[in-house]
Amino acid sequence: MKKLIAAVLVLALAVGTAFAQISLSGSGSAAIMALGAHFGDDAEYTDPDAVMAVEDPGRDGILNVQFTVSGVSQYLGFDVTVKAGTPGYNVQEDNAVVPIAKSVRLGDEAGIWVKPLDWLKLSVGKVHEDILTGKIGGSDLAYYILTKTGDRSKGLTPYHRIDLTDTENNIFSRFNPWPGGKSVGDPDYYGTSTKGYAEIAGAILSLTPVENLFVGAYLNPGYSEWEYAGRNVKNVFEEIQAGAGYEIPDVGLARLQYVGYLSQLEAAFAFTGLEGLVFDLGLKIPVAEYTPYENMNKDTESATHVKNDVWISAGASFSSGDFDLLANVNAKFGGYYYTGLTDANKTEGGFNLVAYVAPSYYLGFMTLGADIGFEYLGKAKAGGTEIDKSDGIDLGLGLWGLHTYGNGSLKYGLTAKLPTEWAGIKQDTRLYIPVILSYNF
Repeated sequence: MKKLIAAVLVLALAVGTAFAQISLSGSGSAAIMALGAHFGDDAEYTDPDAVMAVEDPGRDGILNVQFTVSGVSQYLGFDVTVKAGTPGYNVQEDNAVVPIAKSVRLGDEAGIWVKPLDWLKLSVGKVHEDILTGKIGGSDLAYYILTKTGDRSKGLTPYHRIDLTDTENNIFSRFNPWPGGKSVGDPDYYGTSTKGYAEIAGAILSLTPVENLFVGAYLNPGYSEWEYAGRNVKNVFEEIQAGAGYEIPDVGLARLQYVGYLSQLEAAFAFTGLEGLVFDLGLKIPVAEYTPYENMNKDTESATHVKNDVWISAGASFSSGDFDLLANVNAKFGGYYYTGLTDANKTEGGFNLVAYVAPSYYLGFMTLGADIGFEYLGKAKAGGTEIDKSDGIDLGLGLWGLHTYGNGSLKYGLTAKLPTEWAGIKQDTRLYIPVILSYNF
């Protein structure tokens, strides 16, 4: 970790003479302790009695740190972000506490941009743009309340479950949804592939030709070195992501885009016309099947074909005096995938609905809040035949306290995942005591 910090500082000094403004920012979070207790006869655990252990049910790791160095001159700029995290811990069937990974995870984002005109900007590298992305975030306790996407090794097919780690993207996709976060083997943002993020530099063109109007496009030549070799110019432009947004003063932000590499249209509107309220509603409609990046050749027996779900997502944040409210509702349906030249054996994801609400109140010396989450997932089908025993229900709630200290905060709480039935199997009651430290500078 010390070497990472030193490298970022050296980079800042090295480029300091070339740029008029150099800034260093960073953030860190640590789940100091998250005690987990499981009660019930779920077959996932050999001991039906309570299991107590340091557990990481929803965070990327026990400790996560990132540093960003940014430089700006008259026409040029750059951003370099270095991320690091220690692995989390889970409980295995023999009740042993084991790390998810054996080493520190590293990640990075880096890009340079040129702005020859006030209304024209070109960014190149592992870059992303959030100006049109959904405006409502999620709760950092979400996966202590609801089960993390893909966690279940039995029961309902995890394919097409809604991912709560990036609720902004659920409403409206950012330019380059994967700027440098997930790795090979993780479910991607849409839960349909095995690819995580763009490993090869791409480009974002941003235009603001008139006041309040943003127009942008994202292109990427490939999503890894071996995929890059099989692509051509036609592939790149077929998979372009292009969108526009217009901010109506005192009303809200309207957005529309086409995501070529997912073959879908997206529209969203964020209403900001009332003081203290932001309400963002998004719709995603697939227009055709697409072939994931790892098998670009669509005309082979081994090619995978995917059609995304129809997404309807809404989020709201409301603040009045000392009271705050955060809410998200996501629903999707109709998606499928199959391998080969016909869709006779296609797998269809069930209807998926997630509702989440988190009210809080500032008491003067601390904030007291609650999280309540609900998920429903219908039975999946393969070749027209249902492959799950039953629909699934997930329900959880929690109470928490938050203290702020300058740029830092301490959050702690008690959460419970209730013993609902999932795919015909009654789930454990799961209690957690998360304690989370965060700091920004």
